[in-house]
Amino acid sequence: MSVCIKYEEQIHHMIRLTFLFSLLAFTLTASNAQTRVLLTRNEGDDIKQLQQLFAKSTQLVVDTTVRGLRNHGEALACSISLAANKAKRRLAVLTDSLIMSAQDSLDASRQDSLRLLGTSLELQFTPHESSTRQFLESRLSVLLEEFQKATGTSFACTDCENQSAFEEKLADFKDFVDSLVAGFYDTTTTVMEEHTDLLADAFDAARDSLFDFRDGLIDNRLNDIEVWRYGVSRFVFSSAYASHNAYRGRDNGFLQQSIAPSVLYRHSSGLSIQASTSWLDDARSQWDNFQLSGGYDFRISEVIGGSLSYTHFWFSDSSKSELSVFTDNAEGGFSFDWPLVSISALGSMNFGKASEFTLITSISHDFEIPLSLYNRVMISPSVSSVLGQQNSDLTTLRTTKAKGKKASVTTSTQTKSVSTFSVLDYELSLPSTIELGPVTLAPSVTYIIPLNVVDASTRKPFVNLEFSIFLTIR
Repeated sequence: MSVCIKYEEQIHHMIRLTFLFSLLAFTLTASNAQTRVLLTRNEGDDIKQLQQLFAKSTQLVVDTTVRGLRNHGEALACSISLAANKAKRRLAVLTDSLIMSAQDSLDASRQDSLRLLGTSLELQFTPHESSTRQFLESRLSVLLEEFQKATGTSFACTDCENQSAFEEKLADFKDFVDSLVAGFYDTTTTVMEEHTDLLADAFDAARDSLFDFRDGLIDNRLNDIEVWRYGVSRFVFSSAYASHNAYRGRDNGFLQQSIAPSVLYRHSSGLSIQASTSWLDDARSQWDNFQLSGGYDFRISEVIGGSLSYTHFWFSDSSKSELSVFTDNAEGGFSFDWPLVSISALGSMNFGKASEFTLITSISHDFEIPLSLYNRVMISPSVSSVLGQQNSDLTTLRTTKAKGKKASVTTSTQTKSVSTFSVLDYELSLPSTIELGPVTLAPSVTYIIPLNVVDASTRKPFVNLEFSIFLTIR
């Protein structure tokens, strides 16, 4: 191998010169043999001497030619060896480059896996040199057998009785050797080209394998991170601020700001339990609306997901919230998450002295800005429509609460409860989430357009600013 490396710059020059050297050696040997024949004839040697001299001359030609062909074969083998080593070095550099470029996306074990694959792929280049040498040796052995057979039978010079016969027989042997040497060079050149093409194809395949494996490792890591984010069991402590507290586009005529702390435990199975309360800036009892809920999130496929939940409310008697006329809520919804857009539908039934059904449909698209492997910014502009019932009994209750009176419902045989179903509001929302390890910040702005208002709530569009902070413990 050291010899091949030493002559790396001269290798192609050696290949070109080897054949010329062989022909020159052959010609000089033949000419020398002729001169010796002439000298022998001048000295009156007999036919036996001519035959012996012919045998020595042809053997010398064979030895010289084989030596030249061996040099040529060694040059070819070295050339293949150098090409294989070059491919190994290029593959090693590529492996290191891929690991370096993906070091933020791959953990240590995955980097080791990529490096191990690169090392194993390098091994496929080793057999090319040995197989080339074996082929050249086998071809040279066949050629040597042909030479030996020819010198022992066809070119034994049994009829060499004079100089003319000697020269003619030697010329025939030269032509025979020329034809075998030309065939050897043609065959080895073809094999050289084939091995070169195989090395190039092997490198391309190895390179593609490294890229595909690297991409697969990154995808797997990202999937693991998604599972880490959303699939593992965790506690989530949060607090949410709202500048204009509302329900279904209704504020019951009050501009109330709220702060809602909560604690959530979500199991890896999708089951969860949550407790929360609200602090209102415009209320007799500022701590209001304590909620306890249980839920279940699930995936039907990579595209379709669903959720179910049940919540019980506790409100103060003086609460002016639109929700304060209820005691319980049951919800169920589906989401369809495609690459370009997500569509969701949520059905909600609130219970109390009467009930109201709500259907919320929304369409959104996520824009992701990666900050690092575990940190990112998500912006999800969405458009929502809220359709639902408005029960006349509950409207009366809300109006009574808005006036600060004790809430009660009297059943009249002459006045029947009326329930209408209509569009309640449209909402344009621009929420964003900033994930910084275990802490998530979620600022949001929502433009709300109320419709078909039948109670004391504002009828003009308004803006609700929200800001939430989450601390997740996994």
